[in-house]
Amino acid sequence: MKKLIKEFKDKNVLITGGTGFIGFHLVEALKDFCDVTVLAYPEKMEGVKSIIVDLRDGKDVLKKTKGLDCDVVFHMAGHIELPGKVDAAKHLAINAAGTKNILEACREKDIERFIFSSSMTVFGDALYLPVDEKHPKMPNSFYGMSKLLGEIYCYEYRRFYGINTVILRYSYVFGPKQYEGRVVPIFINNAIKKKPLQVKGSGTSSQDFVYVKDVVNANILAACRKSAVGEDFNIGFGKDITINELAHAVKKIIPSVRIIHSSAKNEVIKRFVFDISKARNVLGYKPNYSLYNGLVEQIEHAKHVKGV
Repeated sequence: MKKLIKEFKDKNVLITGGTGFIGFHLVEALKDFCDVTVLAYPEKMEGVKSIIVDLRDGKDVLKKTKGLDCDVVFHMAGHIELPGKVDAAKHLAINAAGTKNILEACREKDIERFIFSSSMTVFGDALYLPVDEKHPKMPNSFYGMSKLLGEIYCYEYRRFYGINTVILRYSYVFGPKQYEGRVVPIFINNAIKKKPLQVKGSGTSSQDFVYVKDVVNANILAACRKSAVGEDFNIGFGKDITINELAHAVKKIIPSVRIIHSSAKNEVIKRFVFDISKARNVLGYKPNYSLYNGLVEQIEHAKHVKGV
């Protein structure tokens, strides 16, 4: 991967959402090899050129990016889906219209590649497993709807204006700087605080957990491979892990932690796993981090942040 990153030498790279979870890790991977500019909101990012811009405001986007030279754009900015919270207006304004505003700004620039960060939520509930790129897109959340609209904008701006777009759909991404309200950081923080890991219901629902550094690698591959242009790719580990297995993986690293089970009324068992064969064959994508290895890094980072 270092060889691929070196291909970015002397390139001008624009990363939206560089202060966010995945964007931060991409900035860290590229900033020593190329000229990185970050579009961030509401605060600037330290250590790189950073511009504060409100993606919801098309005029502001055009004004702030005017005269900005960029070869590759990684569009990672977005309003994330928070457990138990519904914010249709922000999802649509930032994730959908914001993507259109960035693409519109790219029309004036001779960019080589536009990489859009999408989500498994565009598919909704899995009708079959593993989920490939041809699976019907039936989002059942405003977040999923907004990401699907972002994908459609990418298709149409490529069709009408010739922008070299690539769509990457992520499964459950975990790693340092992840939003604290997700199950992985909840388990990790509890384990560090010597609190039990609470598994609700049977714990047999599953997700495709992919480590953030593998997602960064997928983005770099998408920016370098000519065969990626105009394509969409599912990016995950390619294996589903149950919540029970996740809890026991954390316990393997911190053996003193207890796992307890609580009842869940009207429990619905859901499974999700990506078919990543297209990404393997076209991009050369290969996830390098197992769940265990990724958890080791995330736990060490969490201990360092909390001074444990």
